[in-house]
Formats: sequence, structure tokens, C-alpha cells
Amino acid sequence: MYLIVFIYRALELHPFSLKPLLRRAMAYESLERYKKAYVDYKTVLQIDISVQAALDSVHRITKMMIEQDGPDWREKLPDIPMVPLSAQQHRREEPSAELLQARAARAEEEKGEFKDCVS
Repeated sequence: MYLIVFIYRALELHPFSLKPLLRRAMAYESLERYKKAYVDYKTVLQIDISVQAALDSVHRITKMMIEQDGPDWREKLPDIPMVPLSAQQHRREEPSAELLQARAARAEEEKGEFKDCVS
């Protein structure tokens, strides 16, 4: 329980910090507070969709909530906060050389088609 208090303090300073949210979700789950755990895991996934622990836990908790509360289980959840775009981690990889060449070739084709339509 003390862990959750410290995590709340960390989240007061940085409301959408991934690590404290994930730790609080795990603590809630271990205390069998599944609705609160679910909300925190879903918030983590809004920040970074690639967190495998959150994906697995949401799946596991969803099964338990369906068994426990029936088909209307979502209506009994607390609101899931919307994570601002500034807190979301967007994974952008540099495009490969082949992709850049294909984009350039397509742009040239489109220029040619546009000139033919205008002429």
C-alpha cells in the first residue's frame, strides 16, 4: 500500500509518466483492484502501445472482468484519462533507402501525370 502512495506522488509531478503508471497498475492488480489496474494499463498503452506487459495484462484482466461482471463490464469501469499527444511516444523509424527512392519515383510520375492533365 505504501508503494501506491509513493507512486501517486510521482504521478503528481509527472502525470503521464510511463514507469509509475505501469507500477501502479501492477500494484492494483496484485491487490485485486482490477478496474483501477485496467484503467492504468490502458493509460500506459495510450502512451506507448508497444509495452507488452500492459498488453498482456489488459487481455488477462478483460477475461476476468467479463467473468466477474458479465457483458456490461465496461460500463462499470472508471473513466480512462485521455493522454495528451505531448506525452505519447511515437515511434518513428527512418525510412529505408528503397522507400525513399520509391517515393521520389512516384512523385516524379505524379508530376508527369499532372502536366499531361494541364496541357
